[in-house]
Amino acid sequence: MHYFVLYNNGITIVAEDINVVGDRITITDYQIVNGCQTSYVLYHNRESIDDSLCIPIKVIALARDSRLKNNIIKANNRQTPVKLEELESLTDFQKKLEEYYKSLPEDKQLYYERRPRQFNGIEGIEKIRIVDIPSQMRCFASMFLEQAHNAGRYHANLQDETRQNIFLFDHHPIGYYVSAYAKFRLDALFRKKHIDAKYSPFKYHMLNILRIQLSGKDMPPITSNKFIKYCEIMEIILSEDNKSKEAFLNTTAIIDSQVNGNYDRAVAKTLTLSRSIKNFLFESK
Repeated sequence: MHYFVLYNNGITIVAEDINVVGDRITITDYQIVNGCQTSYVLYHNRESIDDSLCIPIKVIALARDSRLKNNIIKANNRQTPVKLEELESLTDFQKKLEEYYKSLPEDKQLYYERRPRQFNGIEGIEKIRIVDIPSQMRCFASMFLEQAHNAGRYHANLQDETRQNIFLFDHHPIGYYVSAYAKFRLDALFRKKHIDAKYSPFKYHMLNILRIQLSGKDMPPITSNKFIKYCEIMEIILSEDNKSKEAFLNTTAIIDSQVNGNYDRAVAKTLTLSRSIKNFLFESK
């Protein structure tokens, strides 16, 4: 126990506020960003621990919306085999996004799975309505970041291309929700065979096409109030069955015009197709 401090990396805590009075420290709204396993082990062995045990603890005070805070969370976990989406789940934006999903009316309800398997075993929640972090990334990046060609299968490429432009605290959650809601509505059309299955490999391209056709090619900055109104146009149409179906059927005409009869999955994963679709839509609008 005397040498524990030499073998353990310690605990890093990020808090919104720190108050030091004498030898007592009060921390407010805190997260353990590195050392969760250490904390777990110490708690479950608390009866056998005495004052000879020393642990290095680093406490950092940062504002809730600090980008530095989120960077510290990721940097302190780089040495462990943790998936990027598991690190993302700790960020303040993810919490904000989860709350936004919870605020939606029942008829448009989706469930944002910020933590893996958090809805397992909860009665009344359909799996098709659960949006996990990788799925959210694919939908948002396809609709707003022109990454439809990477969304289908190249998840590592998608992470590399979007890491600096996604899940940012000053982004409004509506864009994330609308992209996932559009994917949910599109999947339902495929299940009901209202849209030919040959278009399934191009579903992420269809999200991007839908945005341009409904809300226009001039997308406002994602951090602006105009972006909220831009997304609301899509949300209103998607919420109505007939209008949503018609809108997605219109996207298939664009796919037809650009693939020259080749509906192979490999075509959907090419940057060439993404650029071709963009050029066609921007020239015709």
